[in-house]
Amino acid sequence: MQTAPFVELLAVPSALAKNPLFDIIVEEKINIQNYCNALIAKILELKQSQFPAFIDYQFNQVKNPEIWICKLEKLLANNEAFFSSKTAMSRYNKLYFLIEKKRTELESSRVKEPVIKTPKKFINAESEDRYFSFYELKSSSKKSMMTIKKYCC
Repeated sequence: MQTAPFVELLAVPSALAKNPLFDIIVEEKINIQNYCNALIAKILELKQSQFPAFIDYQFNQVKNPEIWICKLEKLLANNEAFFSSKTAMSRYNKLYFLIEKKRTELESSRVKEPVIKTPKKFINAESEDRYFSFYELKSSSKKSMMTIKKYCC
């Protein structure tokens, strides 16, 4: 088995597993080789319908999900031979599809919608057809005062 350079090795012994179905369980010393072996074993053990929940669970555990998903993709690519049978190939394809979907979700969450400034005339408005703006009130009161001074004095 070839490994992938995972930065975070979130594996636990079975006694400390919070969610035994989705936790990556390593009974020996936790290192890259044991983590990758356990991760591949978990992928082969889970039902395909559980893959999305498994990936979501792992995403919530790791500090940097984007790096983790890239390393998972690398691990799958490095160990393509494990998925040579027809049923295993189906797992492989579904995982790749989910990886791409997660990557797209991550990229779309980083893109922020532009903030549209509210026009000054709508700042204190209760509806678009009736509004109250301190800016316009101040401007009109200055004009009114100038007009009053002009006619009074």
